[in-house]
Amino acid sequence: TASVLAGLLLLVASINFINMSIARSGSRAKEVGVRKTLGASRWQLFSQFMVESLMVTFIAGFIAAVIVELSVGAFSGLVNRPINLEYLGSFGALLLLCSTMIGLLAGIYPALFISAFNAKRVLSGDLQRGTTAVWVRKGLLVAQGAITVALLIGSAILQQQLDILLNQDTGYQTEARLMVHGINNEQLLWSDNQSLMTDIAAVPGVLAASAIDIDLTDTYSQIATLRIPGQTEADRLPPVASFGAGYNIVKATGLNLRAGRDFDPNRQADWFSMGEVRGTASAIITTSLARQAGYNNLNEVIGEHWMVDDMMPTELHIVGVVDDFQVGTALRRMEPAVIIAGRSPMAFGNMIIHLEPATALSTRAEIEAMLQQRLNRMDIRTSWLGADFTAMYHNQQRQRTIIMLFAGLAILLTCVGLFGLAAFSAEQRSKEVAMRKVLGAKRMQIVNTLAKEYMVLMGISVLVALPGTYFLVEWWLSGFNVRASQSAFLYIGAAALTFAICWLTVAGISMRVASRKPGLVLRQF
Repeated sequence: TASVLAGLLLLVASINFINMSIARSGSRAKEVGVRKTLGASRWQLFSQFMVESLMVTFIAGFIAAVIVELSVGAFSGLVNRPINLEYLGSFGALLLLCSTMIGLLAGIYPALFISAFNAKRVLSGDLQRGTTAVWVRKGLLVAQGAITVALLIGSAILQQQLDILLNQDTGYQTEARLMVHGINNEQLLWSDNQSLMTDIAAVPGVLAASAIDIDLTDTYSQIATLRIPGQTEADRLPPVASFGAGYNIVKATGLNLRAGRDFDPNRQADWFSMGEVRGTASAIITTSLARQAGYNNLNEVIGEHWMVDDMMPTELHIVGVVDDFQVGTALRRMEPAVIIAGRSPMAFGNMIIHLEPATALSTRAEIEAMLQQRLNRMDIRTSWLGADFTAMYHNQQRQRTIIMLFAGLAILLTCVGLFGLAAFSAEQRSKEVAMRKVLGAKRMQIVNTLAKEYMVLMGISVLVALPGTYFLVEWWLSGFNVRASQSAFLYIGAAALTFAICWLTVAGISMRVASRKPGLVLRQF
């Protein structure tokens, strides 16, 4: 992402430099005419323009390297990866290549354009009557504006999408939920003795505690092939996600119970038990799984007996139905799932503990101390489920910051380019402005007249940027399970902001030109 944005930003800056180089070339027409009169060849003039352009870009590249050295630490932290700059290696070669290419692109058109004229035509001002350079400048300015509009829209959509992700209904609760990671399942889901979980649940400030063999912010650990009595082979359900859990899993995670009950520690039959041929266990299924199995009335599935066909064949006694919930990021769809009490092929599991919010910090410390003593381990790792959930979208948060930073820089560079071109254009039209004032034109009328050309160009930029931006953003959003909608008001707002920035930038320089006394301006011609 950063590389693409850096390329776009470099393109915007290059357009500024190329535009100003083309604009300034006309002001040197007399110099070229005089030098040609004194015997300078076309190649000498061409070489002079190219060398000057390359010198400017090399100096700019040196200044850029100094700025990068000063800011590389902060940017390295932003993108969350170390950045090593080797000036005698690939980075130095890239810097030299960029400086050379920009210098060549900025200098080659003015050099070819001016050096092609003979002295008589240049000194007579024939250069000013050409329109090619004007159209090149306008085309580059349209491209620059389109990039800026696209970045504005992209940063706004990314902000909306991130807000939706961080505030989405996951189907479980994250507030005051403590996760204890990497506990041997011999103390959790492989043991009928639940004394550890009972002691944890008895700690003051603990509202509910359970075991789970997955990480809710990661992915499912296994799948189950279900066989439902009465269904034919053709009606058989595809494999579904499954995981093992302990008593009170619904209460501990905050799942929304739609029918039936939670796993009950007072019902020993809920816990997985392996017989000679097959095992038995209670299970809780999600709403979508019940619907797929053909139960429109969720209460009808309570008490049913399903079979799991795998290396541990197990008869499941359905005791509850919960709403679908999101495991992992919203890049994945919510999957039908089955939760099985006390059954897990995983060697390690996790605890999920619902704490009283007012005393959560002190209770966490007490639980950590208890586990260190009971398990004889000093490496107990705990985390808040809410923090784990937010960390899932760390990449999106980082992308948001980077895109907003680059969008701001693109807007700044666009303003600089507009300011430079507007200043050049205003100086070229200073006689026209003076004449308009003599004929009674108001200052704001003159400002609007000078700004009109650039407003039209920004309008074309908006028309160019909107379709491509819409489809690119739509493609990106399609990868999320929950997503923001592309509002027309957002695009209108981005266009309005672009026009406002354009008008204010051009109006600033136009106001200065329009404020001059006509007599002083006309005296110079």
